[in-house]
Amino acid sequence: MINETDMNIFKNQLVQALLYIKELGKSRKASEYLYTMMRYVYSPQHDMSEADMKDVVKRLENTYPEGSEVVMTLAEIYKEKGKEEGREDTKLEIASNLLSLGLPVEQIVKATGLSEAEVEEIRDR
Repeated sequence: MINETDMNIFKNQLVQALLYIKELGKSRKASEYLYTMMRYVYSPQHDMSEADMKDVVKRLENTYPEGSEVVMTLAEIYKEKGKEEGREDTKLEIASNLLSLGLPVEQIVKATGLSEAEVEEIRDR
C-alpha cells in the first residue's frame, strides 16, 4: 500500500486496511491507527481526490459506518489543512519572487501578510 501508484488498487488496499482497524473495536489504539492512516493518505505522496475519498467512504458505509464517518471528517480536516499549507507555501514563494525583484521587506510584508521576520528569513537564505 505504501508505494502503490494505481489509485484503484490503493483505494482497495485502504478500504481493507480500514476494515482491519475495525477489528480493533472502539479502542484508543484503533482511533490512533485510523488518524495515522488518514494523515498518510493525505500526505503529498498520494493524490487522493475528494471523489476518491468519497468512493472509499461509500464502500465503508455498510460494513464500518463509524469508520466511514471518521474518515470523512478527517478527510475534510486534512483537505483544509492542505489548503492552508498551500496558501502558506504560495505566500513564501511570492515573497521570494518579490525579494528577487528588489522590493523592500516592508512592502512584501504588506503584500503577503507574512511577518517581517519571515520575509527576512527568506531574504537571508
